[in-house]
Amino acid sequence: RLAPEMIAPRHGERDRTPFLGPDPMPEARRRVAAAATLGYDTLKTRHISDFRELVTRSSINLEYEGSDALLTTPELRRRAEKSAYLAALYWRLGKYLLASSSRPGTLPCSLQGVWAGPMLETGWGSGYWHNINVQMAYWPAFVCNMAECFEAYADYCDASRPATHDPAVEYLKRENPAALAEPVSEDLWSIGTAAWPCEVMCTPMREKPNGHSGPGTGGLTTALFVDWCDFSQSTSARMRSWPILRGMADFLSRTVAETNGLFLATFSASPEQYRNGRYPHTIGCAFDQQMIEANNAAFVRLAGTLGHEDDPVVQRCRAQLGRYGGIEVGASGQIKEYREENAYGEIGDPNHRHISQLCGLYPCALVSRATPNFLAAAKRTLDLRGDHSHAWALAHRMCCRARTGEGDRALALFGNMMRESTCDTLWAKIGSFQEIDANAGGTAAIAEMLLQSHETDEDGNFIIDLLPALPAKWAAHGSFKGLCARGGWTVDCEWRDGKPADVALRPGGNTTARTLVRFAGTPTLSRNAAGEFRYVAPTDLQTQKKETR
Repeated sequence: RLAPEMIAPRHGERDRTPFLGPDPMPEARRRVAAAATLGYDTLKTRHISDFRELVTRSSINLEYEGSDALLTTPELRRRAEKSAYLAALYWRLGKYLLASSSRPGTLPCSLQGVWAGPMLETGWGSGYWHNINVQMAYWPAFVCNMAECFEAYADYCDASRPATHDPAVEYLKRENPAALAEPVSEDLWSIGTAAWPCEVMCTPMREKPNGHSGPGTGGLTTALFVDWCDFSQSTSARMRSWPILRGMADFLSRTVAETNGLFLATFSASPEQYRNGRYPHTIGCAFDQQMIEANNAAFVRLAGTLGHEDDPVVQRCRAQLGRYGGIEVGASGQIKEYREENAYGEIGDPNHRHISQLCGLYPCALVSRATPNFLAAAKRTLDLRGDHSHAWALAHRMCCRARTGEGDRALALFGNMMRESTCDTLWAKIGSFQEIDANAGGTAAIAEMLLQSHETDEDGNFIIDLLPALPAKWAAHGSFKGLCARGGWTVDCEWRDGKPADVALRPGGNTTARTLVRFAGTPTLSRNAAGEFRYVAPTDLQTQKKETR
C-alpha cells in the first residue's frame, strides 16, 4: 500500500515528480515466483472462488427475447433500448471491471483500470480525476454490494491527504486570508482535479490550464465516504471517515465568505466549462455551493452520530448550513449553473458534457422528491443540456434521470451511449481512449432505476424506493437480488406488470432498526423468523403503506 511519504504534491501542469519510495520490482518478482509455485489449476480455482463470491452477491434479471443472447455485440448496440439482455449484460460488465481493478491493498481504479497494458502513454495518464471521473468509478460499489472495492480508494485518500495540507493552507492565504483567523486543524486537506499514484494536485487553481474546477471537487469526493457510512452503518467506516469529512469541512467552510447573507466560495469554477477562450471564474457557482453543503451537512450529521457536536469545525459548519444557496432556478426554468446566469446557456457551453449543477441531484440528495420545484428544474436542465455527449457524461445523465423517476428517458440515454460512445467490447470510449468511469456510471444508473435509498423522512430515516424508475420495456417481469440500500439493508425484489410481487429486506449486522419502504402503493411488510421484512403480493397486487420497525 502507498505510504504518505510516497505521495508528493503537484504544483503545476509541467511538474513531474519521480517515483518516491522503494523500487517495486523486487517485490513484484517475488510475488510472481510464489504464485508460479502454486500451479495453474490452484490459481484458477482460487481466483474463481474469490471473484464469484464478490460478483454474485447481487444479480439483475430482466425479461428479454431469447434471440438477443445470440446476437453480436454490434447488433445489440444498434437496438440497445429494446434489448433488456444488453442492459443486464452491461450491468454485469461494470461489476466485473470494478472487481478486477480495485481491491483492498491495491491501487484505486484509474481511468483505464488495469487494462492499460504496456502502453507508455494512456488517456489522461490513467489518473484519478476528481471533478467526477474517479468518483463515478465507485458509484456502483455500495448499491451493488461490492463495498470492499472502495477500500483501495479509501487507502489512497489516507495516504495522499497529508501531502495536501500545506498547499491547502497556502490556497486559503491566497483566496480567502480572513478565513485563517482561526487555527486550522491537522485534518485539513483539499483536492484539485488530477492525481496519480505518487503525486496529487492538491488544490483548485485559477491559472490555465488548471483553473477549470473549484473547491467543490472535495465535497464530490467525500460523498463516497458518506455513502460508505450510510450503506454499511459500520462504526469502523464512520471512524475512518470522520477525519476525512472533518478535514474537508474545515477547508470548505474557509473557502467561503459571507456575501449578501450567503456563504459563497470566493473562487469558484464549474468543472471544465469553457467559452470564448476562457474558463469562467466566479464566486459561488452551483457545483461548488452544492458540494460544500453536501459535505458539511453530512459532516454535522456524522458528528451527531459519533458524539462530536462540540467540535469547533462542527460549530462553524452548523452556523453556515442553510446559507449556501447552491440551488437557484433561472428564467428558463433551469437550475442555474452560475449565480450571474439568468436564461439557460448565458454563461458557458449550453451543451457541455458536465452537468455539474446537477451533482446535488446525483450523487448527492439536495434535490429530490422532497423538493418538487427543484426536481422540476432539474428535469428542465437535463432537457436543455441534451442527450448526446461522451459516454461518462451520458452515464451521469442516466443516473440523474433515474433520480427524477424518468426510467424511459434513462433507457434512451443508455441507447445513445451504446451507439455513440461504446466499443464492440462494451468498453466506453472517448475517441480511441477507453474510460472505465462510464461503464461504472452506467452500471450504477441501472441499479438506481431499480432501487433508491437517498431520501429521508422528517426523522432522518432512510426511505427505500422500489422500482423508482422502471422503464416500460422492463416492466412485464424481472427481478433483482442482493442490491443494497442505505440504512444497512440488502434488498431482493421480483416484479410483475411494473409492481413488486415478492420483496425481501435483509438486515445487515449494523442495520438501523427503522426504515421506510415506498413505491407507487407501498407494500405491507411482515417480519419473519430470520429477521427479514418480507412482502408477497396478493393475486390482485394491491398494496398499502406500512412502516417497518
